[in-house]
Amino acid sequence: MRPQPDVLTDIPGKPGRFWGDATRCVGPTRPPSWLVRLIGSARAHDVCGSIAAIRMMWMRHAYEGVVTDGGASGQLFALLQMLVPWGRRRHVMIDCNWYQSPSRIVKWLKGLRLRLASRSVERFVVWASHEVEDYARVFGLPKRKLEYVPFHTTLNGYDYEVRDDGYLFAGGNYDRDYPLLVEAVRGLDVPTWIATTRPQQLSGVTLPPNVRIEGTTVEGFRRAMAAARVVVVPMADGLLHSGGQQTVLNAMYMEKPTIAVGPKWAGDFIEDGHNGLLVNYGDGAGLRRAIRWVLEQPEAARVMGQRAKERASWFTTERTMRSVYRIAVGKSQTTPESLKEGSHSPLVCTPGRRASDTENRVLSVVRWPVGGIRTHIIYTYETLVAAGYRFTFVVPDDASRSTFERSLAHLPGCEFIGVTLKGPNCTMWPKVREQIATRRYGLIHSHGLTAAVHTVIGRWGRNVPHLATVHDVFRPDQFRGLKGRFKQAILARLVKQIDTIASVSRDVQSNLLEYLPLVGQRGGPRLLVVPNGIDTQHYRDLVPHKVRQGRGDSLVLGFMGRFMEQKGFTHLLQALQRLRREGTSRPVHLVAVGSGDRRKESEREIAERGLSSMVTIHDFVPDVLPLLQQIDVMVVPSLWEASSLLSMEAMAVGVPVLGSNGDVDDLTRALRAELDADRSAEARAFAVSARERFDVRQYALRFRDEFDRMYECGSVMGALLKGFGELTSPARLSNAVA
Repeated sequence: MRPQPDVLTDIPGKPGRFWGDATRCVGPTRPPSWLVRLIGSARAHDVCGSIAAIRMMWMRHAYEGVVTDGGASGQLFALLQMLVPWGRRRHVMIDCNWYQSPSRIVKWLKGLRLRLASRSVERFVVWASHEVEDYARVFGLPKRKLEYVPFHTTLNGYDYEVRDDGYLFAGGNYDRDYPLLVEAVRGLDVPTWIATTRPQQLSGVTLPPNVRIEGTTVEGFRRAMAAARVVVVPMADGLLHSGGQQTVLNAMYMEKPTIAVGPKWAGDFIEDGHNGLLVNYGDGAGLRRAIRWVLEQPEAARVMGQRAKERASWFTTERTMRSVYRIAVGKSQTTPESLKEGSHSPLVCTPGRRASDTENRVLSVVRWPVGGIRTHIIYTYETLVAAGYRFTFVVPDDASRSTFERSLAHLPGCEFIGVTLKGPNCTMWPKVREQIATRRYGLIHSHGLTAAVHTVIGRWGRNVPHLATVHDVFRPDQFRGLKGRFKQAILARLVKQIDTIASVSRDVQSNLLEYLPLVGQRGGPRLLVVPNGIDTQHYRDLVPHKVRQGRGDSLVLGFMGRFMEQKGFTHLLQALQRLRREGTSRPVHLVAVGSGDRRKESEREIAERGLSSMVTIHDFVPDVLPLLQQIDVMVVPSLWEASSLLSMEAMAVGVPVLGSNGDVDDLTRALRAELDADRSAEARAFAVSARERFDVRQYALRFRDEFDRMYECGSVMGALLKGFGELTSPARLSNAVA
């Protein structure tokens, strides 16, 4: 005979499964069809919920806890327990899918109702982590009574076949931003199926030929998703409650490359660039780029889908409902079964629990502490220092070291260790190994693959976690011939030893997997995309007009960066020479700011091309803002770029950016077009969006979370190894034998 359940609920479960066996379900759980026809679906569900609440109130004394939904049954039961407190039971309210009314009166009344309910509710369980903060703020609920429990997949019992029929799938009836999706796929060569029975969500939208709107059944929805090439969940902005978890998790479990709009909710499941793609609300261009990436990178998308299934496999219905059950019977769900004595479940490392400040030291290995890497560190490490981390930098002991040290002088606790160069070579791994041996570091963060490889060699046989940030891309000429292929094979095996690789853009990650596919295979590093960003606070409150430096009506172009082949400075000079020879409608002047081994060579080239009157070279400056305000167009003629911080800085100021693919003819035509077009007003208008999009703080927080996770996991693993060493020490073994 089955034992008496501990929990009373109106949330139905299936017999033979955990929730169905561990709870007593009280109906009615759904209204009869005649009642729906009579008073409508919403009111009919409220009536049934109220009846269930009264029945549960009558039966509660025989149970330890009560679990209800967040609608009529839950709120009425909470009010009844508040009015009749004798025999009160622990009450957990789930499915708290609450919206914020635009009416201040309605909002106040709803907040009052929920605050009254909170007097008898033990926990409000939410399915999105951000709802803990948001519900507490909007409704005035005590934050301690709000608890996040991850949602789950809902595929059990459904018949579907996972395959790739080549189309993009999106579905759902509420809270979707389908117009955003339609514009993102307009003109793309991908059939798109939007499955909704509420086509009014697209009223006024002209559909392109590749988009169809067609509703389906619950089972048909899952079958359609299973046959898609890519799944997009385009949630609308401005909502208090976040939906979409079910669709995202089901798609991930089906190994589909999944794109979610809204990092604040989808970030609970998706690690951008690792097991899915995240796009900001309303970012149509970003959504289009994400879709194109999936279509143009099928192998990388396939690997992403495999990681997605691995992630989604953890979010089972039983795991979610066990968490709810533990809360209802007074066992906090934050103590997972996997950590209980005798459990053989995988070890769970919880981020955010670090040791004292003196132990939070990170060894940062940087082969090239200049240019974009230097800027990336300046912008990102401020957030990490604020989170309690302190850094020791291993850098080349050359001219770049002093500039790098001055750039980080404002960060407390920084240490710098120089590595002597032998000609052009800088052998860093012995110094890395020497520092690891001091046991001062809980984490190593390397920048660039050169530094990463030296770190892999230096930490060989050590258990300090290693996070590598990849800032650049490979080129075909790097692996030519037998020697190149051998170098490529060795590099792939070394890079695979890294624990986590964070690429500064999706293109960088795709390039890495294209040239080193071994890295993306099972057993390889954890792969993340953490985009570059800039300190946008630095670019606010700008002077609204430009300082012209006395150049009158000249078109002032800007070039900033190192004088090296990659940056395409020679191509820019060739384009300027053509403009001078062919004539222009107004004067053109180039202000070039930077350093590098080829500066003197560039100065000679300027003179030889007869451009001395058109080009002015300035020394490198740490803060480019004053110079950015004095130019009309920023030119980025790089032959290749991973993620241009300089372009972000220019756009944040409101300066138009002119990029180039290395073609001198195209660059010349583009420069001539700039002479006739004034894009300054458009660029200044876009600056507000640019500052929001490129704000480094949102990306630095991802590094902080990854630091927390790796630091904690490294501490746990170190403790386990230390304990194992003590258990197997000769003294302990001899005592055991005795």
